[in-house]
Amino acid sequence: MRQYIARFVALAAFALPLCGQTQTKFFGSEAELQRWADQTAANFATENYDEAWKRVRSRSIAPNSETDVVETRFKENLPRILQRYGKPDGSIGGYELVQADKRGESLLQYIYLVRLERGPLRLVFVFYREAQGWVLTEFLFDTGSAGFFEIQD
Repeated sequence: MRQYIARFVALAAFALPLCGQTQTKFFGSEAELQRWADQTAANFATENYDEAWKRVRSRSIAPNSETDVVETRFKENLPRILQRYGKPDGSIGGYELVQADKRGESLLQYIYLVRLERGPLRLVFVFYREAQGWVLTEFLFDTGSAGFFEIQD
């Protein structure tokens, strides 16, 4: 009996630290991550928000607990966003990639515009290339139209 308890304790001591780690899925190429970002933007544009957040969660290096907070904030603000800007307007294309910006060989940002009836929803994806491939390091959203333009002094 002691033998089994000792084995269980040893197994638990090994396995418990692994439970807190997140599984990161890497993108092998820039083309792969752009297809992923396009599909995620399409999910937002077609009001498939649960799938969009599932996709973000599956590729983000952020712990799920942090992503959950951002998703909750999005869902809490969604009624106000829809009241002010209207629903996604698929009749004029749904979404578009408005900026792809690469800095050096390891940092890439995609900015998408999701077309709502009376204004845009901006989605920002930031990717970093590490040894195993590209990872999603940041995902941001807002309704600030000025965010599409660089502010000059």
